[in-house]
Amino acid sequence: MKVLLDEMLPIGVRELLPGHEVSTAGYAGLAGLPNGELIRRAVEASFDVIVTLDRGIPQQQNVRRHGIAFELIPDNDVDLIRPYADRLLQAIDAAHAAWPFASSGASEPRVGRQRRRRQRSRSG
Repeated sequence: MKVLLDEMLPIGVRELLPGHEVSTAGYAGLAGLPNGELIRRAVEASFDVIVTLDRGIPQQQNVRRHGIAFELIPDNDVDLIRPYADRLLQAIDAAHAAWPFASSGASEPRVGRQRRRRQRSRSG
């Protein structure tokens, strides 16, 4: 399956998805695009699944019309995703059949939110 990692995900996520053709948005020339344009170009490039952190896509886009599956993951830290890699792989394998939207629960959502809060408080 051809998988696109959105630009907020580190390249290290690729190693968690053996057996799939995985590209980052940057490598595919799709970095910096608004969601609608990113989705349109991903479909044109024959991607099957977009793996993203962006929880706003279902509200911002008419995802059913695009013909591509989306896999939500709640964190961009590879070390937090790694323990759930098998679930992420299973979700991606099943995502196209369940498109337009799936969520692997690759890590507990509150872990991602807590991590972001800590980072903000440290930088401020």
